[in-house]
Amino acid sequence: MRRGFTLLEILLAIGIIALLAAILFPVINGAKVGGQVTAALSNAKQLTEAALLYSVDVDGNSPPSTAYNKKEALRKVWPEILKEYLKSDALLTAPGATPPPSRRYSDRGFLSWGLNADTATNGSGCAGTSPDGVPCEGYRKALSFDSIPSNSALFATTPGGDPEQRYCGHEFEPNNGTRLLEDVAMSPPLVSDKDLVKVLPMLPCTALRPVYARYGSTGQDDGRAVIGLLDGSAKAFTSKQLSSGAAKLVWRLRRVRG
Repeated sequence: MRRGFTLLEILLAIGIIALLAAILFPVINGAKVGGQVTAALSNAKQLTEAALLYSVDVDGNSPPSTAYNKKEALRKVWPEILKEYLKSDALLTAPGATPPPSRRYSDRGFLSWGLNADTATNGSGCAGTSPDGVPCEGYRKALSFDSIPSNSALFATTPGGDPEQRYCGHEFEPNNGTRLLEDVAMSPPLVSDKDLVKVLPMLPCTALRPVYARYGSTGQDDGRAVIGLLDGSAKAFTSKQLSSGAAKLVWRLRRVRG
């Protein structure tokens, strides 16, 4: 006569299953994150390539992250401006993020790839560099790619969400972070592997616009952000590497020394 399992055998089986799950989950999750980073690196390269192609047609100037206009209905953000140069709408969404409803200015907050806000243009904006710690709402003159080095950060992963909830995912603000005395241009922006828009609910969009190290986020700044560089390459860095300046990237494009 066949007997059933004893309580001890059932508990032992449950323990083995729990142990295997604990071992396999980090492996599976790590593989998923690795795949997302690889896809994000490819996206960032293609976004930078589109920006470079655009610059060829406009005398070497960068596409603006935002092209401001007194009439909000006439304002544009980079996905609209680069429409003819992008191979696919899928490039507008960082792997693992939610796709934006459209390319329009009104939906700018939903984007999860941000273009450096030092590229923004505004006929009534800043004439030159922005005051330290005081971001400009665009610049009167377009940024020339010839004026910045090849390790300049153009695109970065950003937190995306409803603009009504203070999200500005279409751009990251390079002048909001800690100022490095040795080279102001290499001073990093606000960056975290947490969604700082949620973490800092009292600050407006203009005071945030951070870089989001979304891949492998631990809440301890071990997550990685993907950055697209002017030389056409893309690299992944942890939040800690970016915040400390160890990545050796140029962020404040209007502060580059001649």
